[in-house]
Parts: sequence; structure tokens; C-alpha cells
Amino acid sequence: MIVPVRNESPRPAHPGSLSCVAPLSVAHLRRENVCMNGFEVRAARFFGLALPVLETLRRRTDFSEPYSYVDDYIAGGILLWAAWALNRKKWYGSELLIAAWGIVCGGGYYSFFGQISRLGTPDVSGLPSAWVAVIKGAGWAMAMVCLILSVRTAGMRMKEASK
Repeated sequence: MIVPVRNESPRPAHPGSLSCVAPLSVAHLRRENVCMNGFEVRAARFFGLALPVLETLRRRTDFSEPYSYVDDYIAGGILLWAAWALNRKKWYGSELLIAAWGIVCGGGYYSFFGQISRLGTPDVSGLPSAWVAVIKGAGWAMAMVCLILSVRTAGMRMKEASK
């Protein structure tokens, strides 16, 4: 059973925590996956749309090496799927979000360090390679923060549900 809880909850609301509902059992928590709309979920929506769009704009008409851009489309799709699952309160939403951010972190590693290794060569976008490396590095850092927040939020929810 899920009981709605407003701000007057006796439990202190932790920044980024799910204070809008109080799960009463672990089984119900996993079945309902309620009210997960923290920064990591909003970022999943943003990155899910931004990754494929920005990669398409970056490449413009040069799509000759699919292995170097298809990962952005896959990662964007998985992030959007995770955000959708959480919005629809699917039981697997939290786990999918953690997996999605893990995939983005793994792909971001290769993307960032691959760009670093090509600093002397022109980027396909026409921008200086150093700028592209900084943008990729910032995105990768944000993905790692979102992965940590996703794991932390899911852990807090499970701990709260087991009380």
C-alpha cells in the first residue's frame, strides 16, 4: 500500500529524495516505482533527446563511420526508455535508469578519451577538437554524477522501504 505524504511528513526530506510518497513494503515499492523525478531523471530526458540530436548536428552529412555515432542513438533511446518507465511507474524503472546511465558512462569513456587522442586532427563538425573534447568531458562527468545519484536514490528508497 502506498500512502501519499506531503511536506509535513515526519521523515526529513533529503535533497533529491522521493518525499512525495511513502512506500510501505519492498514488494509494493518494486511494483509501483513511484514518483521518481529527481535530477537524474530530468537529465535522462534531456540527454536522451540531446545525444542523438547533437551527434546528428555534429556530423551533418558525414555518416561514414557508424561505429562512432550509433552509440549516441542507442544511449539516447535507453535514457528515454528509462525516463518513460519511471514516468509510467513501471517496476523496472529504477534499475533501467541505473543501467542507462551506466551505458552512457561506458560510451562516454571511449568518446572522451578517443577525442583526446585525436586532439591534433580536425573534428568532423569543423569545431576545434579541444572544444569537442571539453563538451564530451562535461557530458561524461554529468553522466557519472547521474549514475551516482540514480544508485543513491534507488538505495535510499530500498532502505526506506525496508524499515
